[in-house]
Amino acid sequence: MINVLPPPNSGRPLMGTGNTHRRQIMKKPFIWTAFMFMALAVPAAAQPFFPVTHIPTVQVAGEGSVSVAPDRARLMMRVSEIRPSVADAKAAVDRMGMQIQKMLTETGIEKSQINASELLIQRVDRVPLPQGQRKETYHVSRQITVIIADIAKLDTVLDRSVSLGTNEIWQVELYSSREQDLKLEAMRLAARDARRKAETLADEFNRVLGKVHMAEHEFGGSSPVYRMALQEHGAAAEFSRGTLRIEARVAVVYELQ
Repeated sequence: MINVLPPPNSGRPLMGTGNTHRRQIMKKPFIWTAFMFMALAVPAAAQPFFPVTHIPTVQVAGEGSVSVAPDRARLMMRVSEIRPSVADAKAAVDRMGMQIQKMLTETGIEKSQINASELLIQRVDRVPLPQGQRKETYHVSRQITVIIADIAKLDTVLDRSVSLGTNEIWQVELYSSREQDLKLEAMRLAARDARRKAETLADEFNRVLGKVHMAEHEFGGSSPVYRMALQEHGAAAEFSRGTLRIEARVAVVYELQ
């Protein structure tokens, strides 16, 4: 006999009499059993890569990477001035910004690769005067972002930017113009690595690989980012460009035969 109780704390008795009551009793165990089965089945479906099935499978992950010398650079610089009035500070910043943009175009950088952002205006703490009065000043700055298609020009751009009055260069990112092709190459290497691992496992269990049931991929690796703060009229540093490393990971589920 199966005794079916109402849900805890429901405060309501089972309704119905006679055959109707018995039919309700017979239905409830099935409903609760189905619910428990579904709950227990969730972890199996959430296993890595592929749910467990009646088909013999092997799940592997492969890795691949490609190294290349960077051929492009993206840098961000800032010009700023502190003056008694916003107009004076803005005029000085505009003047330096125009000089820097002219230098960039003379260096061979396209105007479309130069982006001067909007002005940032901040009120500076009041400066005490000998007579006891206090005077306000204003700090005005503008950010300039530059993409350098020929990385050989990077050191020249840094040095001339500082000499023209750039107050700060806080990010220089090196990257490759072939990034998408390099990602695909790294993915191919990762896929081959995954197949080698799967073949080794299959051989150990006296099986052979069958068709692929699932394949996933993701990319890793990032361009090196250099940060530096330059004092006004300071010297620009030369960078050791090194290499970029682009990584890929592939997860594959093979059928075993």
